[in-house]
Amino acid sequence: MLDDLELGTNAQELARPAPEPAVCDVCRDDKYLRRCSKCKEAWYCGTECQETAWYKHKFCCRIGRELDSADYLVLDCYYDELPEEPSVLDDFGFRHFDDTDSRSHVLGLFVGLVKYLKVGDRKLHRWQVERTLKQNIIAAYSTLPEELRGEYFAWFLNHDWIFNLAKPRSLSDLTDALKQLAVSVLDAEDRDTPVGAL
Repeated sequence: MLDDLELGTNAQELARPAPEPAVCDVCRDDKYLRRCSKCKEAWYCGTECQETAWYKHKFCCRIGRELDSADYLVLDCYYDELPEEPSVLDDFGFRHFDDTDSRSHVLGLFVGLVKYLKVGDRKLHRWQVERTLKQNIIAAYSTLPEELRGEYFAWFLNHDWIFNLAKPRSLSDLTDALKQLAVSVLDAEDRDTPVGAL
């Protein structure tokens, strides 16, 4: 990503102005532009502007992989919009809540990670695949002084179960999960009673 700027072989080529009317896609500067080496469409005046644009640019660039739920989540974080992409809802805990307020808290948690703690899409994807979101979110926020962690992290600590729930792989997995949940709330004397006899 960040090393994907098309670079010349010497300093003079590196700083060569782009053909007119190119301007940096971020700051609109027209000096010392470099082009994205993958799509050859986007222009940036430097690494900082390319980093700033990456969360959006990857959706129209040839990034060499399929976009995944982490890419869409990061885009939602930058736009501060509740996710609608089904894979984001499933993979990052939003689906566990029907109310906008709770989903906003989940989004706020990820906005903090993405925009302020600079956790990128690949890291979020890895945490999600490895099922280590909870541990890594806590570790990332723990790098901040407690007074700077914010209300979304405090809310998360009371709702961290959203990442403990594995998605069922089959109908029998779902049935087993529901039975386990039901047994956990039954009185001790009813736990061995067949479901039909309750």
